[in-house]
Amino acid sequence: MLEAFSKKLNSIISLPPVAENETLIRNLTHQLINEVRLYDELKHDGEAKRIISRCYAHMEKLSRNILMGGAGDMFRFAPADFGYAVGNCVIACDTLLCGSDIVLTFQSRPRLSCVFCYKLITKAVTVMTETLLSESGGSLIEFQCKKIPSATVLLACCDNNNHSVFFNDIAQQDLKLLSRIAGLHCGACVCGSNENGAYIAISVGDGLESNSKAVRIPSYIDLLLDKASDIYIGLSNIDEIHFSD
Repeated sequence: MLEAFSKKLNSIISLPPVAENETLIRNLTHQLINEVRLYDELKHDGEAKRIISRCYAHMEKLSRNILMGGAGDMFRFAPADFGYAVGNCVIACDTLLCGSDIVLTFQSRPRLSCVFCYKLITKAVTVMTETLLSESGGSLIEFQCKKIPSATVLLACCDNNNHSVFFNDIAQQDLKLLSRIAGLHCGACVCGSNENGAYIAISVGDGLESNSKAVRIPSYIDLLLDKASDIYIGLSNIDEIHFSD
């Protein structure tokens, strides 16, 4: 059975991760993940977990390619509670990382509303987490949302004071992605490190206009129950995530 799953996986990965193949890749990948989970429900097979992890990684590559190459009007922007959205993403990420020495926390004042793209901000939370954890072991990452003149800011600070955290190839790609997300929100992305740790911040400009109806912001429980959510996909490059749980 695992050999059959591996063949299905290879056929999915052979599909170029581009927007034209998005629906096909997502449908085939979700179907394969469900089949493998059903097979592995009691066995806890290491090869089954590897297949699931590679499925998520391919969807993450697809998501990043679309984000980097897509026009701004491809994404849904609507007014919502920014702090609530970020907070639920952070709690879900922290829950998925609970088996490691990594801790994520969140602070925000209530009702921090603005126009933003929920899907892109979810991606930002997972990419910030991945970036700040590179070149480090156990770490504390604190996410904050705050209002400044003309913008809303999402800030992630890490107690890892390794100055090379931003200089490996993966981190450089992550920072390009975060800059793209910030740019789509008429904002900017900045990062830095000192003896106390490292930080990344992106801003969401106040001048953004809504281009869709209000988006329902899922709770952290919704995100954890949905094994195909962007949280699972976005954390697929972090070894401590166990996708078959």
